[in-house]
Amino acid sequence: MFMNVYGKKIICLFALVTVMSGTYLPASENEQFFSTNVLAAVVGYQTSRSLPSGITIPLFSTEPVAGNGDEQGILFYVIAPTNIAGSFFWMHHDGLNAAGRSFENYNPEGVYSFRYSKDVSDWGSITISNLISISGAVQSLCSLRPLGQQFFSSKSEVTSAVKRLDIVRCAVEVEIGQCKEKLKTLEVGTRPYNRLKGELKLLEIQLIKIDERKQTLLQKEHEVERNSEFIKLIKILPRSTGGANHEK
Repeated sequence: MFMNVYGKKIICLFALVTVMSGTYLPASENEQFFSTNVLAAVVGYQTSRSLPSGITIPLFSTEPVAGNGDEQGILFYVIAPTNIAGSFFWMHHDGLNAAGRSFENYNPEGVYSFRYSKDVSDWGSITISNLISISGAVQSLCSLRPLGQQFFSSKSEVTSAVKRLDIVRCAVEVEIGQCKEKLKTLEVGTRPYNRLKGELKLLEIQLIKIDERKQTLLQKEHEVERNSEFIKLIKILPRSTGGANHEK
């Protein structure tokens, strides 16, 4: 989960800073501080990218160029207090002249304190209404279950997908060749031989599945025209602009 990789790293960083500075808060002060403040770190600065279909989607990055003042907003990850740790919140960017560069204001290596309020109408603080949760407590989806299928809207997308699959196929063929050569050096029936034989079998099955996938992709070309019209319809439908909510 995200918390295991990024959140723990930031928490360790915050702990190191407090140890070096000798600013551990007594328990009562700690509770008082976190009743009105949250600590958070940057997940990414929001820009955008366009798909070949013409649809524009958000893009998040911690690279300096992404936070140079043209970003649409910033996504943060809450690391404390514990009752809301693991939540996210997003804030829009008011432009370079008004708000400067987010990479400089909110550096991805830093931990930042924000005022927290239980009053959801308090626009000058983080409230429960701002928090986004990606909970690890519920059953999560798997990258293969349900398996997403690419929605092709141009023949070039099909061609590109086939080329990527051909590259994978070549890599598997190389691995198969290496396994066969190594098998020649092992004694038949030994554990290393049987283990490598099993790996070879899995690679051969993978090759069959790749060929089946390639044939399926080639058959997708007849769907391109229909899908392209559907994408055009989506692009002209009215939708929320995701406009900034400024303080009132």
